[in-house]
Amino acid sequence: MNFAVRNIFAIRTMTCIGAVLSICLGHAAMAADAPAGTLDKIRSSKVLKVGVREDNLPFAGYRQGVASGYSIELCEKVADQLRKELKLPDMRVQYVVVTAADRLLKVKNGEADIECGTTVNTQTRAKDVDFSYAHFISGTRFMSKKSAGLNDYMQLDQQPVGIVKGTTAEKLFIQLHEGTLKSMKLVVFPRNQEAMKALESGAVVAVAQLDILLEGMRIQSTRPDQYVISAKPMSIEPMTLMLRKDDEAFRAVVDKTLANLYASGDIKPIYDRWFKTDTLNMPVPLMLSECFRRPCRSQAAALGLGYQL
Repeated sequence: MNFAVRNIFAIRTMTCIGAVLSICLGHAAMAADAPAGTLDKIRSSKVLKVGVREDNLPFAGYRQGVASGYSIELCEKVADQLRKELKLPDMRVQYVVVTAADRLLKVKNGEADIECGTTVNTQTRAKDVDFSYAHFISGTRFMSKKSAGLNDYMQLDQQPVGIVKGTTAEKLFIQLHEGTLKSMKLVVFPRNQEAMKALESGAVVAVAQLDILLEGMRIQSTRPDQYVISAKPMSIEPMTLMLRKDDEAFRAVVDKTLANLYASGDIKPIYDRWFKTDTLNMPVPLMLSECFRRPCRSQAAALGLGYQL
């Protein structure tokens, strides 16, 4: 091989090597830029960040640094499972206060690793976040004063109705307002507490929300006997623990925790502690009982209304 040919061969070889190195370095840079999975974050920080609502009992409440509720107990079980699987006995839980309006964003951007409340698995939300197996089944209804004589949503036309920002009830009632009930006056509140105060004062005639949350609001009011919840649900809505999207390893741990609770029967004392009390006596709903037998990940549906949740 003469000198010229050798030079051409060497140049081509160096060019190929450079191209390969460039590709490899590019892949390495992409890998470095890729976000770490939740399990990796927890291994590094030894912290599980739990999103908690302040006024969502019996599912979640947060007062003076103490979280409590049905969903919170489920997340405590998830934390125990993580300590075991990651071999991190000193892993701690850090609570991050979220609202109905900002909970999806705080999970998406990493402020919370998991949200433990009443978030419903919907087709719209599934574009941005992920969900555990269902831990409760509820439905949207409305609560009003008995004296108002309201029981059907069609009676709410031309009436002021309270909804909470960021909830499935908000989305459902906005669609009702744009369709059947064009004269209904929607009043948006940041939290359940503010909506309940408006109902008590007469600023609104009804509050629309998940029925189990309405019952919690009713029994915590000063005059529970004054209020009634509409008889017919407008939707079927599976509640979940909310997670970041496309993090299969973390979701597997969460689902495993719930599935083990359901299969072992250990879910029963947790359920009874929050839903079979002196003020709230709610047997396990049939659909939830089925989910305890066969863990489910169904999405919410509006009943007979043709609306998307």
